[in-house]
Amino acid sequence: MRDDGDEIVGGIVAYTAWNWCFIELLWVDEALRGSGSGRELVARVEAVAASRGARYVYVDTFSFQGDGFYQKLGYDVYGKLDDFPPGFHRIWLKKELS
Repeated sequence: MRDDGDEIVGGIVAYTAWNWCFIELLWVDEALRGSGSGRELVARVEAVAASRGARYVYVDTFSFQGDGFYQKLGYDVYGKLDDFPPGFHRIWLKKELS
């Protein structure tokens, strides 16, 4: 994702295998967080994944990063490691594509 000055302000790395898509990395410039940019990037990945035959998307994140964000987009928690890192959780989420 680029701004009007062609500077990179966000991006997403994902891949599909079998009928699943894995979101490996999502980044949005701090100034754009809360603007819908992250939601737009995830929607793009979901659309590309569906066009490749994927039926599901999964992601892992940390409790201090994006678990609430993904849950707002319809992702469900299916795994969690407590105290990873200490005081936080590592969380795995998935979503079935329509």
